[in-house]
Amino acid sequence: MVTRTSTPLLNLTLTVIVDSAAEARAKDGEEGARDKKENKSKAIEELVQLVRRIDKNGDGMISIGEVMDAYENVPAFRNDGDGSNCT
Repeated sequence: MVTRTSTPLLNLTLTVIVDSAAEARAKDGEEGARDKKENKSKAIEELVQLVRRIDKNGDGMISIGEVMDAYENVPAFRNDGDGSNCT
C-alpha cells in the first residue's frame, strides 16, 4: 500500500519540477529575445552616430575623402572586427 501512495506523490512532484523548469526556459527565451532586440537597437544607433561623425559636410552621403579621413582620424571606424570599438 505504501508503494501506491508514494508513486502518485512522486509523479506529482516530478510534474511540478518539470513544469517549473519549462517555465524558467520560456522566461529565459523571452529575456534573451528582448536582450537581443535591445542589443540590435543599440548597435544600429551606434552605427548611425558613427556615420554622422564620418559625414563631415552633413550632406547625408559619405565621400571617399570622408572615408579616408575617418580611417585616419576616427578610431571607431577602424575596429578589430568584433564591434567593440564602435562608440
